[in-house]
Amino acid sequence: MSGDPAYTPKMRANLLILALGVLQASALAQVVQYADRTTYNLNTSGNSITTFEGLGYTSGPATGTPFPTGVTIAGVTYLGINNSEVEIIEGTNVGSPGNTVLTTTSTQGLAPRLKISLANGGATAFAFDVRYPFNQGPISQINLFDSNNASLGTFVLPASTINGTFNFIGFTSSTQIAYVTIGNTGLTNTDAVLDNVTVGNFAPVPEPASLCILALGSGFMVRRRVRKMSRPSADASSH
Repeated sequence: MSGDPAYTPKMRANLLILALGVLQASALAQVVQYADRTTYNLNTSGNSITTFEGLGYTSGPATGTPFPTGVTIAGVTYLGINNSEVEIIEGTNVGSPGNTVLTTTSTQGLAPRLKISLANGGATAFAFDVRYPFNQGPISQINLFDSNNASLGTFVLPASTINGTFNFIGFTSSTQIAYVTIGNTGLTNTDAVLDNVTVGNFAPVPEPASLCILALGSGFMVRRRVRKMSRPSADASSH
């Protein structure tokens, strides 16, 4: 027989189309949000973490250093927006004594107060720990944007960030995240407190469907190669 009945030309074409469809769907994946650092780390690589320790404030509790025009740390720029001002403080006044954190100072209501711009045009993985110092209901609204100022999504933190321990929130995206803005949808005089800001690369584990399609395609190529090598040459058959 001149062909392999297991892989007709039509079946090979359909297999290729299916494989391309799966890979294209993966490439167009939406932003994924993570609620714990362990899962985030499993899907990312090359993460760098800024803890703010040793930066900003000088000494003693409840002291801080304001940055009216923003501050850049490890290539990431933190800027107060809508008449807000970035401040790196000792955390006693915000419920985190002995810990250095970043926050903003503002009286501008519910408008976004903090803009975080990522280095080199953006990153595909971004995360941080966040909490609010008061217990009257602020809920953080986080907005992600690409380099063309197009929104990549708006996300809201759960109320467990209020007057409690730090909550982790992370994101991965197939499109570069150029910058992030953070505000709140609750109190008008409360600012988010951030720590352990993390920037890295999205390194997704292939989905089972993708692995299956690629395995089938590889199997076909190997089988075809073996059949070709085992087939007698035209010269040998003529003698």
